[in-house]
Amino acid sequence: MTCPQCSQRLNYRNIQQSRCWSCGTKICVPRTYYQPVVIVSIAIMLITLFLTFSESIFSNLPLFFVWCLMLLAVEYVCIFVGSLIRHRIKPPPISTPHANDNIIRLRLSS
Repeated sequence: MTCPQCSQRLNYRNIQQSRCWSCGTKICVPRTYYQPVVIVSIAIMLITLFLTFSESIFSNLPLFFVWCLMLLAVEYVCIFVGSLIRHRIKPPPISTPHANDNIIRLRLSS
């Protein structure tokens, strides 16, 4: 992965910070790049949910909270590991953000 401006090599931390370490150019990764990772992690979390589900979980409140935290941890670990693997297998297309990416307000008044 290289910077679109200065062609310097970028690593995972630079992509997380959204800036090139060499020239300071803002960089962005398309949102659709992470969709396969999220879909797979949700599928793994649902499989974990069905494999660990039992009626006794709902009768014990602390056990229910631990079970929910376990499902949340499985989700986050799958997303983290999946994104690292995806970066190694197929690096993301990196580009500079468009000028109007941060504008979310419609200026309809004159």
